[in-house]
Amino acid sequence: MNKIEKKTVKLYLAQVTDALTGCSWSIKKVFAHELRSQIKESFAEKEITYDSLCAAFGTPGEIAAGFFDREEYDRLLKSSRRLNLILIILIVVLVAVILFLLGLVENLWSLVGGKIVVEKPGIIT
Repeated sequence: MNKIEKKTVKLYLAQVTDALTGCSWSIKKVFAHELRSQIKESFAEKEITYDSLCAAFGTPGEIAAGFFDREEYDRLLKSSRRLNLILIILIVVLVAVILFLLGLVENLWSLVGGKIVVEKPGIIT
């Protein structure tokens, strides 16, 4: 896929996800990822244009209109919940690391008596 085709696919996917009103961002993300994979498979040997994408998959509005009728909606919902769970776990771990580092800094601060004096450049006492 060349640069122009990548931009075309990106524009198409952005319009599709924008048309999916009422969906969580995680469902949109999972759906866009799967649609991108289908585009790559379908257009492996063909030139990608916006019109060819609309002809093969439908306009963004058509995709959005038929989205909730799809049998795969439950599977997408499950994948999006998994993505949300992963993000929540990452946020909890990040907060724990930040709290640990803040405790470490506070401990170090109390060990040096609440002040740091630089007597010579490069030497901290």
